[in-house]
This record gives sequence, C-alpha cells and structure tokens, in this order.
Amino acid sequence: MVHLLCRLGMLLVVEGTDPEILFQIMTNILLSWRNEKELLEGIVLTDGIIGIQAGMNPIVLKSQLLSYLGAKTALEAFRNN
Repeated sequence: MVHLLCRLGMLLVVEGTDPEILFQIMTNILLSWRNEKELLEGIVLTDGIIGIQAGMNPIVLKSQLLSYLGAKTALEAFRNN
C-alpha cells in the first residue's frame, strides 16, 4: 500500500497539484489505514513528498522525517553526519 501511495503522491506532484490539495488527498487515504507500521510509513512518505515539492532544505527534511522514528534515531543520524 505504501508504494502505491508514493506513486500517487509523486504523480500528483509532477502534475502540478497544489500542495494543500496533495496533503488533503494523501491524508484522506491515510485515515483509512489500520496497520500502525504502514500508517507511520505513509505519514513519513507524505511529509517527504510535500517537503520535496516545497523545495525544503535536504538536511532539514531529513531531520523532520527522522524525528518520526524517535529522538534516539534522529539524534544518532545527526551525530553520524
């Protein structure tokens, strides 16, 4: 399911979809997911796609996405850079 959400998100970005509409579409899809692991992956994916679309700084985007995995993971990744 996550890979299909990724394909949809990237297709919508390429088609020039407004970021707010893109967020709404992807969030609506995520609301129906029950599997916690897939839900977390979908949330991270959604934020990543929207961050890329917005031209977010790669280091800031990476930090944002890693923050979903907990403080230890985010800080370890920061330390290793």
